Amino acid sequence: MSRSTRGCTADRPPSSLASSSVSPGGIWHHRQSPHITLSTCRRFSTSRIVEAAQASLTWPTARRPTPHQIFHFAPGSHPSQAEIKQRYYQLVREHHPDKSSLPAPQAQGRFQAISDAYEVLRNPRSAQSRNWRHARPLTPDELAALERRRAYHQAQRAHHMSSDGGPMESGPRSTEPATAKLWMVWAEGVALSVGTLLFFVFAFPYGVLRHHSMAAELEFTKSESARMALEAAEDARREHGANRREELRVMLERIQARNEAQAQLSRDHILGVSPAFEPTVVTLPPQPGSPPADSSGRKPAPTTDDSRLAANPTK
Repeated sequence: MSRSTRGCTADRPPSSLASSSVSPGGIWHHRQSPHITLSTCRRFSTSRIVEAAQASLTWPTARRPTPHQIFHFAPGSHPSQAEIKQRYYQLVREHHPDKSSLPAPQAQGRFQAISDAYEVLRNPRSAQSRNWRHARPLTPDELAALERRRAYHQAQRAHHMSSDGGPMESGPRSTEPATAKLWMVWAEGVALSVGTLLFFVFAFPYGVLRHHSMAAELEFTKSESARMALEAAEDARREHGANRREELRVMLERIQARNEAQAQLSRDHILGVSPAFEPTVVTLPPQPGSPPADSSGRKPAPTTDDSRLAANPTK
């Protein structure tokens, strides 16, 4: 009997097919048939190997295990297709939903992760391999871990936003201070938004209208100044025309009176009648461009233009 057979039979209890005897010291000795002992040892060794393999193929503890971690391959290793297939069969036998003691969703998630990892390891260049971390759905264990992290971070935020700022208690604590602070922040944001909206609705159009009103007022002032200047110029022109007409009327009256006096003197001289009275000599103010008077105060005889004007005074 070999060493392994002896070691194997030493661990097994005595069989009914083996011959037994008791030594004088009270020690039990047994001897089995060689064929029965060898088959029993083989079955026992196979069961121990299977138990060791099953113990080594436990589910990884990582939150999101990689295909190498699921198949218990070394990171960065390149196993052959035969090794991948053999390990896949072992994992399927170990983690099949029908044989697993875990809840159905968790067992189904692990089995789906094993299938996806098998496809990735068989074809590392596929799109599924490149998008492994994004395309693979989360297992229930990963979802539970994710929920725990979210709850922890929410508790941390509630603690930092609380008004007291004390250490976090192990039990549930009130979130009223944090809620009140959030409400105040939200109210301030709403008030700022409403104020900005009201400014653009009322103040901005008022500024635009004020600008247009000032421009229109300036334009009206300019037009009013121009109108007043035009009226002043029109009044000055009318006044100048009236003064000029009055001067012409006075000058015509004087010329007519002088012509009548000269005509009367001419008739008296022709008839030889001395004038009963001394004619009144009307002295006209010097006109621009007229010849100066002589030493006696009389002006020279009218020129041709003056005679023509006297003959026809209506001109």
